[in-house]
Amino acid sequence: MITETVTTPPQTEHLFVRGLRFEGELQYLSKASGNHKATFREVKMPKVRRDVGLAWCSAVAASILGVWPLTEHAIHHSGWVTTDSALIEQLVRNGGLALIQLGDGYSNWWAVVTGVELDRACGNVTALLLLDVTQSLPWSAGYNARMAGIANSDRGALNWQSIDGAHLKVNILRWLEICAPQTA
Repeated sequence: MITETVTTPPQTEHLFVRGLRFEGELQYLSKASGNHKATFREVKMPKVRRDVGLAWCSAVAASILGVWPLTEHAIHHSGWVTTDSALIEQLVRNGGLALIQLGDGYSNWWAVVTGVELDRACGNVTALLLLDVTQSLPWSAGYNARMAGIANSDRGALNWQSIDGAHLKVNILRWLEICAPQTA
């Protein structure tokens, strides 16, 4: 007797922070202060060295969220635990984003979490979608690196992959939760 196993294809969904547009160059929604008219502006390449990428990530986060200084909206987290992926999902759903410091054993650098990858079948976050300071800005995508293995990794090495195919094992050293500003 032959039995046929039917497997359902993965039901992957990408959820991005509000205000991003990636129909070519990566852009964010910006509200002009004088006339309250919303326009899109390009995210620019960092003009900083890799080891000080926090400045560029902070500027990008502040631009996307429309807040400055970020310290009024930031919560610091040391290291990484499995439940942090669900916290970042909720953060993105509520209009916030995260900055993460990554390390590969040789160097440390920062990235902006612009979204999460979800498995809709089980409702879990399967990857973080990043704007990584070490990579070129993406074209027609909301991220330039993807970090998988987060659902089952407490302080262990995670799989980092750039959109051009590079692979690394990295650790999240610390991260900043940046909440969306409260609107009146």
